[in-house]
Amino acid sequence: MPHSEIIELGRHTCDAIGTPGITREVLVGVIGTTKFGPQVAEVLVGAAERSYCPEKSYSTAPAIAWTPEPTAAATTGPRTSVSNGIYEVGPDMAPGKYKTPGPGAAGSCYFEVSDGSGSLSGIDHNDNISGPGVVTLREGKYFKATGGCTWSKAE
Repeated sequence: MPHSEIIELGRHTCDAIGTPGITREVLVGVIGTTKFGPQVAEVLVGAAERSYCPEKSYSTAPAIAWTPEPTAAATTGPRTSVSNGIYEVGPDMAPGKYKTPGPGAAGSCYFEVSDGSGSLSGIDHNDNISGPGVVTLREGKYFKATGGCTWSKAE
């Protein structure tokens, strides 16, 4: 497995740590169903906890239920407000400045602006936020949001 893929998997593991309803056992179980199997999953989660994000801890809050928003094709145009999901800026959501008041009691939200390639080098900007946030999105980029924050286009 290339080093870049290991780093990418560690980053995604860290994204999940702290998400309500995600325990260490759940995380190991999910990764364990992939080509890696449960023993490698245990090692990968442990390495992420120690090396990539030792400051993070698992949430004790219950899971947050959410339903992904309909695709842009089901709406009358690009959205100006989004929550959990991955969106292409332009077709799915309007370009511009977006703000969020933050996650509320949920703890933290993750967002990512990328070129959509799925590679670590394709990420322009990402962050875990526990309060208000602002991000500017250009057409052709992808915006990923998790953790329940609602991002609304600033006027």
